[in-house]
Amino acid sequence: MKVRDIEISSWKAEQMGIRFDEFTPYEYYITVLMMFTDYSKTLGTANYDVYMKLAKDWLCDEDVAVQYGKKLTAYYENVVNDRF
Repeated sequence: MKVRDIEISSWKAEQMGIRFDEFTPYEYYITVLMMFTDYSKTLGTANYDVYMKLAKDWLCDEDVAVQYGKKLTAYYENVVNDRF
């Protein structure tokens, strides 16, 4: 993960109206990468904005008990580490 990539992603997100009140730029960037690796075969690689919007939607989803950075942490601990 390159700091410059995070800075560019954060700048672009702010231009799209995405605010970093509830999650950090690092959490957001990780989620963007997660969306890209999970869905690029279906959605293609031409429109990075789609993955940025999906990342925001995933972090801010109100249908689950945890949101924002806590959701990313729970996902990592319970799904990525096979505790789910």
